[in-house]
Amino acid sequence: MAMLAKIIAVAPRVAPRKLLEPEQIARFKTRFRAWWEGYKFTPSEVDADPSEESDAAEDETKIALPDPLAISKRKASLWADPQVVVQEYLWGTGFDTPGGRRLVLEMVAPLGLNSKMTLLEIGSGLGGAACAIAAQTGSWVTGLDISPDVVDAATELSTMAGMAKKTPMQLFDPKKPNFSAFGSFNAAFSKERFFRYPNKEKIFAALHGALRESGQLVMTDFLLASEDNPGDAVEKWLGAEPERPEPWTAAKTQSCLEKLGFEVPIVKDITDEYVSLLRETIETYCKGLNPEQMDKPMAEAVVNEIDLWDWRLKAFASGGLAVYRIYARKFQGVSAKGSD
Repeated sequence: MAMLAKIIAVAPRVAPRKLLEPEQIARFKTRFRAWWEGYKFTPSEVDADPSEESDAAEDETKIALPDPLAISKRKASLWADPQVVVQEYLWGTGFDTPGGRRLVLEMVAPLGLNSKMTLLEIGSGLGGAACAIAAQTGSWVTGLDISPDVVDAATELSTMAGMAKKTPMQLFDPKKPNFSAFGSFNAAFSKERFFRYPNKEKIFAALHGALRESGQLVMTDFLLASEDNPGDAVEKWLGAEPERPEPWTAAKTQSCLEKLGFEVPIVKDITDEYVSLLRETIETYCKGLNPEQMDKPMAEAVVNEIDLWDWRLKAFASGGLAVYRIYARKFQGVSAKGSD
């Protein structure tokens, strides 16, 4: 494989960015809470948004919530959680982060996967990415997650999709990761998961050990501009997450991977593209939402999900947090250091 062009973009970001306007989310939450409490929203209740249509037809817009694998047929306990259901409605069946199938397949395209290759996905969640990759490339994808309930739900979805054999879902312990127990792999993939894990050094070392010679890694993650002074918006985001994350900087992530024996030719800030996709999805979802079809727990879950992304967007806009894409490759004959 030809050497990829070396792109290093790890300088701390300090300038604020203009991304999704906070007022857009505020307008949605005001409208939604009005519906939720049982009275009709009118534009006079919040400042009008010139980018939104003012005619009444918009209120009648409905989105057919995607559910090709009917929730009514699912038995795993996780599907009783309205938050999980809302995430699927927002991002697609089997997904809990923006981009869905299209973005995942774009991310793994440089890996050159085929039916003779194996891929390890770290933080596989509901299994949507694993199923999409296996279906598109023919590769064998092992999905790992830290939650037994999530693994059960992902296994159920992959079975319903006829992908259980190609995409086994497994549980792993982030405190004692041992990915080699699941086999050896040609490549690894992870989408916005490492910022949640406290033992990143051990996880990266275990990953290095499970990859074959010249094994590849492609991942996206939320990374800090600075660990010393991340800023007020980032601190508020950290406190808003269900479990407080422990994100690194891009420079620290690259350094750790290189010390373990990875070559890291690409460390690229993709925040603008990510937020553009996020904005498009949230705006479409909010305009087509029909609160009248929801019970109170589902309505609360919608508000909670939008609130969480509101905090994330403010952290991105502050310049203290960014989304990065990282590509790394294992050096031949180099053993991981610090894996004990």
